[in-house]
Amino acid sequence: TLLILIINIMSSSSYQMDRMVYAELKKLPGNNICCNCSSQDTDWGCVKTGILFCTECSGRHRGLGTHISFVRSVKMDSWTDEQLAIMKLGGNDAFHSYLKKHHKGGGFTKSSPIKA
Repeated sequence: TLLILIINIMSSSSYQMDRMVYAELKKLPGNNICCNCSSQDTDWGCVKTGILFCTECSGRHRGLGTHISFVRSVKMDSWTDEQLAIMKLGGNDAFHSYLKKHHKGGGFTKSSPIKA
């Protein structure tokens, strides 16, 4: 049981996002701009959806609650390996494609309100 505990602690380690990892995330389609408003500032991410967005939109996402949008700063917050893996599987364009396919009215645009 001690070995399992050590493995769990090691696998759940968290650390600040490496610049190279962030650069890799920025290369995903659509991640060079905010997922919500198209701002060039994408210093925030949502662990639930794997999207990147700007500082202003991060505040709106935070207001939705962590059960909907778990917001992390790519520069100031710690990230677990699992969270980074989710971000690498996501991407702004992939998220918009999902919304267009599965939700009436498609994705959202700069004028779309962010609300629960």
